[in-house]
This record gives sequence, structure tokens and C-alpha cells, in this order.
Amino acid sequence: MPDHPTQATRVSQLLEATGSHPTPLLVVREQTLRSNIDRMQSLAEARGVRLRPHLKTHKSTFVAGLQRDRGASAVTVATLGEAEVFAAAGHRDILAAFAPVDHAKSARYERLATAARLTFCVDHVEGVARVAELARTTGVEIGFYWELDTGSSRSGTHPDRTWDAVRAAIESHPAARFAGLMSFGGHLYAAESPDAAAAAARRDARTIGAVFELATTDGFTPPAVSVGATPAADALISDQRVTELRAGNYVYNDATQVALGSVSESECALFVVGTVTGRPAPGRALIDAGSKAIPKEIMSSLTTGFGIVVGHPELVITRLYEEVGVIEGPASAIDALGVGERVAVIPNHSCSASVLYPEFVLVAQDGTTRAVAIDARDH
Repeated sequence: MPDHPTQATRVSQLLEATGSHPTPLLVVREQTLRSNIDRMQSLAEARGVRLRPHLKTHKSTFVAGLQRDRGASAVTVATLGEAEVFAAAGHRDILAAFAPVDHAKSARYERLATAARLTFCVDHVEGVARVAELARTTGVEIGFYWELDTGSSRSGTHPDRTWDAVRAAIESHPAARFAGLMSFGGHLYAAESPDAAAAAARRDARTIGAVFELATTDGFTPPAVSVGATPAADALISDQRVTELRAGNYVYNDATQVALGSVSESECALFVVGTVTGRPAPGRALIDAGSKAIPKEIMSSLTTGFGIVVGHPELVITRLYEEVGVIEGPASAIDALGVGERVAVIPNHSCSASVLYPEFVLVAQDGTTRAVAIDARDH
């Protein structure tokens, strides 16, 4: 019969495999990583949408290569530096999730535009004007996605005002290629149940779909209708007008995804490993992984503390100092943690964890390990 180890067994094997590496340590379980990549790519393919993964989650050309090998021919990045690193690694269809308005970076924008098929995200006419200027300067076609706000209250124009703004920008700056509409489902993280997240995702898709209908009625057919989030991704791409999914967190998953009901602990590929350095009082232990090792971030009201202490559901990471994490729980459970013992933590946000380390330790199914650079981290 096939071997189906429990999560506790998997993590025990992971801790054993990385025992010679000093802590705090970022660890990725390769089998889970590959499974997560395959699952999301298969979902996108089954729905007939393009998966354009957001590479800011891992910032690693190694992981991006796995995604490309599985079928992700187009990618999303969060910074100009990320775009440069991934273009140099051979990724040729890049969506930059920002507007190219920093004139001090103009030369870098221009070089990038000649190295890859480049599209920028904008929500104002000034951004479109800059895209058009770069296209004229470089002599290559550069596109833009226009973002609308479907509930995150971050960036994007109000849906009721979006199409008029896009049409005016297209007419004013024809040198910029209108490549599509996009939304960001950050508000899905505020959901308090899987059903609520799915309902919010369907509203997101309907909202951007309605703007798509306005465009087509006006004689324009947006080449892409792009949505972005990992929670409730299935519901997010359920609308037939959606053509593209920009998920990122799915490669690793994290404690927030577990709390939202998007995944189980066994589908989390990334861990921070720390060493118990002391038990200074009943019910309290310290580890050598503080805010420089574990993100000091709470993305959902459903999470408890700053991550999941794997195998110890009764324990909570209650505080993070720079180099010290505080774990609290029943005195008997704390006493069972030996000083010098290692614990694995699933952080609340895997994207923020990646940027804290120059590399991660990849643990293969056979227990062998190797260091993998997080090579877009410093850009």
C-alpha cells in the first residue's frame, strides 16, 4: 500500500533532515511544493483560464522554473528588481504589478521592455501616459492592465467609473497597448469562513465581468480579464468572462490559508524552524526565531498568534521580538519542550517569510537537502 505519512511524521522527518543546519532556518518541503504547483495549474487548465503566478511569494528562480515547467508561461512580479531577475532567468511574458512612474528607473524600464513582453498595472491616466512614453522611446509594444477596486480598498478605480477612465486613457495614449482589466482579491482574507470567501470571490468576478461587458458594448474587447488571490481561487475563476488567475501564495500556503479553510496543514510547504532556547516561566518558552525570522503579521482574524507550531496545537506564538519568539501554552505542554529541541512553525504569511532569508533549505522526499537561493529577494 502507498505510504501516507501524517503531518506530524512529515515534520519530524523534516526536522531530522535539517538537523545539521543552524536555526532560525527557512525550510521548504519539495514534495508539497510540487503538489501545490500542480494542483493550481490543473485547476486553471480545467477552467480554461491562464495561470499567471505571482512570483513575489517565493522570489526564487528555482520555484519559478518549476511553475514554468508545469505550464505557467506568463508571470506576475511586484517590483522592478523582481522583473529583471526573472527576465534574466528566461521568463518572457511579465506583468509588473505597478505603474512605471518613477523617472529615476526609466533606463531600467527601457532595458526590461526590450528583454521581455512587458505589461504594467495602472489605475490612472498618468500611468498609461508613462507606458506610452516608454513604448515610443524603446520602439517596442508595451501594454497595460487597468485595475478596478472590487473590495480591497487599496488600489484601483471604482467599478462604476472604470470603463470611462480606461476608454479616455486609450484614446489619449494610443502608443500604450490596452492589454486587459484586472482586480485584486485582497479582501478575501477578511472572510470568516470558506463559504464567505467563496461568495466574495464570486462577487469579485461578477464585478470585473460587468466592466468587461461595458467595454465590449463600447466596441472594445479587453484581451484579458485577470483576477488575483489564492483563497477561493476556484470561485474566483468561476465566471466565464475571467481569462486569467494571478495566484501566488498557493505554492507554499501558510497559517492564514489554513485558518481560512483554503488548505490543510499538510498542504503547507514552507516552515520556519527554530530552537527552544529557554523556559523562563511556567507556560512560557522562548525560541531563537523572532520578527527577523517569522513575519510579525496577522492577515486574518481567524489566525491565532504569529503562526502554527506544528504538532503542538495547544501552543501559541504570542510575541515576536527581533531575535526571540515567545511561545505560550499549558505549563505541561511547555515543560515537554526540551531546551535545544527544534520546532517547526508555519508562518501566517509565507510571502513575508521568504523575504527574510537569502535562501531556503529544500527537503526532498528521500530526506536529502540542498540550499536554494531566494535570488530576487534584494531587488
